[in-house]
Amino acid sequence: MKTAYCAICAEKKVFREAVNLHHLIPGNGRRKKADKFSLVLPLCFSCHEEIHGSTEIILSKYLGQMMFERDRVAEGMTKTEARAEFMKEFGESYLWD
Repeated sequence: MKTAYCAICAEKKVFREAVNLHHLIPGNGRRKKADKFSLVLPLCFSCHEEIHGSTEIILSKYLGQMMFERDRVAEGMTKTEARAEFMKEFGESYLWD
């Protein structure tokens, strides 16, 4: 079985084993939807704790929505349609452009 590495550490060329999946769109009911759309990142314990203990959680929401919308546009939707689908699935938009 291939080991998953922490997405943040790997960017720094440090290869720590991922022990958590960070949901880019938080919230109990939203987690299953985030999993459905692959809006998760493999993280080591330290990076996961750091995200949840800081304002980086806001960036996580932005990233999750941008990934969702990017994937819908790649499938042929307009940006407006992708934003509307995100809001339908997750109840709100975290972007304001």
